[in-house]
Amino acid sequence: MAKIFFIHPIDKTTDFLSGITNFLFSKYKDYIDLYRLEDNRDSIAKCLELINSCDIDTLIVFLGHGSSNCLCGARIGTASVEHFFIAEEGLAIFRGKNILLLSCRSEEYLNCYSDELGLRFSIGFGDIPTESEEIEHLQRISAEYDNITEHILNEFKEHIVNVIKLSLADIIDNKLTALDLYNRIKLRINKKISIILLENRNEKNRKIALLLYGLKTESKLFGDSKINLFN
Repeated sequence: MAKIFFIHPIDKTTDFLSGITNFLFSKYKDYIDLYRLEDNRDSIAKCLELINSCDIDTLIVFLGHGSSNCLCGARIGTASVEHFFIAEEGLAIFRGKNILLLSCRSEEYLNCYSDELGLRFSIGFGDIPTESEEIEHLQRISAEYDNITEHILNEFKEHIVNVIKLSLADIIDNKLTALDLYNRIKLRINKKISIILLENRNEKNRKIALLLYGLKTESKLFGDSKINLFN
């Protein structure tokens, strides 16, 4: 039976993403598996074992931090977010799998390795700034990101959760293809941007729209777009 397998490293900065899994568990319990990755070798080994055992129709969804060359592991206490879970060619663990990486710069990561490692299909994203440190980095690149407050980031995080959870629900309810899933994500972001800006074009809403626009435009689908997971 087709399933969605979530990998969610334990990290208080990404706890908000539990809104995705909690929602889907409440509606589709039989179709959802979740592994909360801990900051130790045994937990990583167990997670890799579970990935390897996923059947061909499973969609594996990673919820956490990442960069253009890795997926990060758990961050507990003072542990660094740079604690690697999978780095560079380690993406080979997903050979023959379907993956969605909700992590920063995963689009670049997949662009480097997805074809040569034989992923069936994959969806990645660009920068997903949800913490003040990430915004500060972007502010050094562009003044567009000035005056983005914690309140704005919290609202952006709520929109991320709603877009992803409802789009994943769609593939279960409507037996969609990989391309359909990708397009549903972009369509929901477009609709949210329109609603926000029609409501009020104040600075707060313009900044939220900017973050959502980046989430949409920097996303990318790789591999076989016609794959249907829940047929």
